[in-house]
Amino acid sequence: MEARASQATPVVAADPPPGAGEALYRALFGLLPSSVVLLDLDGCVRDANPAFCEQIGYTREQLVGVSLRLFSLEAPEVIEANLVRLRAGEVLEHEVLNRRSDGEVRHYELRERAIELPGGARAILAVANDITPRKLAEAARLELERVRLRSEKLASLESLAGGVAHDFNNLLTTVLGRLELAAAHAPQGSELAVSLDEIGRAAHRAADLARQMLAYSGRGRFEARPIDLGPLVSEAALALDWRPSAGVSLELAVEAPLPQIEGDGLQLVQVVSALLANAREALPDGRGAVRVQVRRTHCSADELLRSRTETRHAAGGFVCLDVSDDGVGMDEAVQQRMFEPFYSTKLEGRGLGLAAVLGIVRGHGGAVFVDSAPGGGTRIQVLFPELASAAARSPAASAPRVARRYRGPCRGKVLVVDDDSGVRRLVETVLREMGFEPLCAASGEEALELFAQHRDEVLFALLDLSMPGISGVQTMARMRESRAALCAVLTSGYEREQIVGCAPENGFIDFLRKPFEVDRLRRAMEFAFERQLFEREPLDFQQGGAPSAAD
Repeated sequence: MEARASQATPVVAADPPPGAGEALYRALFGLLPSSVVLLDLDGCVRDANPAFCEQIGYTREQLVGVSLRLFSLEAPEVIEANLVRLRAGEVLEHEVLNRRSDGEVRHYELRERAIELPGGARAILAVANDITPRKLAEAARLELERVRLRSEKLASLESLAGGVAHDFNNLLTTVLGRLELAAAHAPQGSELAVSLDEIGRAAHRAADLARQMLAYSGRGRFEARPIDLGPLVSEAALALDWRPSAGVSLELAVEAPLPQIEGDGLQLVQVVSALLANAREALPDGRGAVRVQVRRTHCSADELLRSRTETRHAAGGFVCLDVSDDGVGMDEAVQQRMFEPFYSTKLEGRGLGLAAVLGIVRGHGGAVFVDSAPGGGTRIQVLFPELASAAARSPAASAPRVARRYRGPCRGKVLVVDDDSGVRRLVETVLREMGFEPLCAASGEEALELFAQHRDEVLFALLDLSMPGISGVQTMARMRESRAALCAVLTSGYEREQIVGCAPENGFIDFLRKPFEVDRLRRAMEFAFERQLFEREPLDFQQGGAPSAAD
């Protein structure tokens, strides 16, 4: 560290009593709590007080006569430059690193200057204070700040991913719905039909990307059920092309029996595929081994603090998916970014990959451990709570299905509420084709105004969850204050499990996840119509409602 020169301040002191100089020197030398070292002009130790000997771990006898290079971690050229400045009369103030006899590194705040000894000889007096605790506290504070900033960055990315996926799903709902309507009128086998089919395939791939973004944001849980992770991992791993002739090998070990976990099979396959693809791509020149283990393990709360999900986990039993490789490994800088969306050391912008893995694992209440070093390969362990200790979840019940009892045309007013104009127009087109009379609103507030005007005529509602102002769930609650029997179908780009209030007791009888297909929309509308017709108190259909069951 660069030394700072300061102007020496002359000190005027009373002359000591005759013969007291040596005694006074020794008393001060021994009593000072600071480290005091006396060096010759070449940097060799002439004397050292007890405080320094205790802090550095050497005895005075071991230190006297040896160069300060024995314990100083300053570069030789820096030491020599400082000695030159001291010999020239400068007073230096700087921080240094010293190594104790046991190898521990300590931080010192040092002040030193050249002095004249009795008899005319010159020496260097150095006074130092151990500031290691302060340095460690500062390092800990900086690390906490770094973790906080990283957490805020990830939270921002997750919020961005969730918001983009929501808007993306609205757009895809319009695209896929209009494609389905157009395809119904295209001559089979025609060039138009082929083009529409290709557009549809691309749109469905875009929908898959939106689902990955929701997974990364932690809002993408699908249907959770008990799952045996072992067979799922085996099938997913063996389905990949390992090209053993090219020098790539897969070592798979699955412990049996394993406790079940609670999860979504499609998302768990996505986790396995992403981890294996990442491990295979890390192999130098495409040669080496990828090892996959599935086993039961138990982790303490302290061990789970290592998780990259940055969620506090309770100690317990887990099923561990352990993937390691002989690849190039990662330094700390790469590890800090490996779960960011679209980050890759191979090819920028290729996809969500490990970012989606992190979101899926977080959504399943799991943990992720990463161990890697440059040239030492990478090991990623994903832990899922075993079913016995998995957090209880209560997804909203699926709407009961009833056999169709009404075969006549659909008639009546349906309140359609969605802030996306393309979705509104699509739903309006489909409802008119079915025979309904749609009442469209772009917000919850607008929907409440329409409902107030047509309260006794509206059969049911189709409500989007996320809208400016009040949400679909809040809008439904307000409408049911004046008409408790009103039912509705809720739509959202998020999953049913993430939506508080989406339950039959709150009037929601079905859920459409965006992007939805036109056929799925028709079935939801037919189901809501028949439920209103047969399972609720029928409206006065003679006043603009639906026909009676006898029609």
